[in-house]
Amino acid sequence: MTVQTDSSTLDLFRERLASPFIFTYFWVSCTWNWKLLYWFFYEPLKPSLKLQQIPYEWHYIYPFVLTLLIVVVIPWINNLVELLKRFAGNWFNKWLHSKGWKEMVSNDEHLQILDELSITKSRAHDLTNKYDELLRREKEVQKSLIKEREENSKLLSDIATEKERSSIYEISRNEIKEKQLEAEELHLKAHNEALKYAEKLKKCESTYDGLSNSYKLQIEKLAQIKAETNKLRSKLWVYTAGDSQADNDLREVTQYARNIQKLLNE
Repeated sequence: MTVQTDSSTLDLFRERLASPFIFTYFWVSCTWNWKLLYWFFYEPLKPSLKLQQIPYEWHYIYPFVLTLLIVVVIPWINNLVELLKRFAGNWFNKWLHSKGWKEMVSNDEHLQILDELSITKSRAHDLTNKYDELLRREKEVQKSLIKEREENSKLLSDIATEKERSSIYEISRNEIKEKQLEAEELHLKAHNEALKYAEKLKKCESTYDGLSNSYKLQIEKLAQIKAETNKLRSKLWVYTAGDSQADNDLREVTQYARNIQKLLNE
């Protein structure tokens, strides 16, 4: 037999024993035929020999009748016991009420209390449903709060990043301002130097004009010197050609030389 077959057999056995009549008949039969069961389990023989040498018979009718009586009579006996318990309880409660030791409740009051109890139970059920709804809403609110917290944290991180960027931008702007101030200072310095150079250039131009004028004068003097020199050369040539008038020519040459010296001194 496989495991599946064994499990199906056990399930079938459980289903059969689940019936009150079969369960009762099983235990009544085992109890009625206890001698046979005792001999079968405790006799020191092989099972094959036990089956051949059974000294007792298995009774079916008496356990069946006894099972019917149990199934039919026992519920009535239980009901009678319950009735007696209720009767004894009511009688005891009345006796306690007569002594003033216990309050009795009428049937109408009992029904009213039962109605109020049912209403209370319905209200409790409604409150339970409302409580579940509130729990569900609370969970949704918690989820939304967690989501908002995450968004706020993200926003704070973005704000911190923007602050860092703005601080970096501020530092860069300050550096640019410093560079602009330095550039303005350099521009002003360059402008002042340009003015100085312009003044120097004007002085140089005026000096150049003076030099140019003096150069022109020197050119004119040089031309006069050349002219005097040419006169002197001509006089010397005449002087060397004839000795007459030598003294007069010598005087003129000396006078020309003085003029040239005077021009050179000027």
